Amino acid sequence: MRPTKTSTHSQRQTPFPTPLWRSAPSHIGALVAALGLMLGACASDPAPKGDQTMVSTDAAVAAAPMSTCGDGLALSEVFHVWQLLMAFDRMPDGPMLSKASKDPVAVLLFLSKRTDITPSIRQRAFESMSALPDERVEAAYKAAIADPNADNLRHSAINGYARAWPTKAVQTLEPILSSDPDPQIRLTAAAALCAFGGEEGLDLVKNAALKESEDWIKDKMKNYANPKVLQLN
Repeated sequence: MRPTKTSTHSQRQTPFPTPLWRSAPSHIGALVAALGLMLGACASDPAPKGDQTMVSTDAAVAAAPMSTCGDGLALSEVFHVWQLLMAFDRMPDGPMLSKASKDPVAVLLFLSKRTDITPSIRQRAFESMSALPDERVEAAYKAAIADPNADNLRHSAINGYARAWPTKAVQTLEPILSSDPDPQIRLTAAAALCAFGGEEGLDLVKNAALKESEDWIKDKMKNYANPKVLQLN
């Protein structure tokens, strides 16, 4: 006889809410309720300091009144930008973001700093700033690139910086490509330089590949610099 399997589903804890595009239709009601709470939060007085009530969905990224209304951000604008980040397989472009918010860069920065939403949405928010390059975006990207503790936002910063400032990126990412201790970061820099850095970026990656001691890293860098691969991208 086969041993009877005991379900452990009730014991599992999901660290992050399920993205709404993967959720059942019943979650639409929760989304509408969350939107109502978010919009009401800005119209009401700040909640007491001890009130940390949150709605259990990504739609409530700003449901805590005292944090979301900081920096003059309207919750309706935060929600509209959040919708764009959730709705597309690709990053929203500048006009779409500008239509959703008066200051989309501020909203994207706010979302990228939230640790209570899905990490992939934080990353998409951070990288989406490349569509609206200004001093704030450049400063945020440079800070994340230089911060070894920035985790996945560092990858987003490398891609976003290379997309927004391809010429500057060649100089900024060269030391990352050649000497960063994290091989995944070096590979992200290599891919970004090949995609956006022109001939100079390609040459840097080809030279960096020759100096790599591990074959798997070397092979990936050479693949990134392959003209046929670049054409597919």
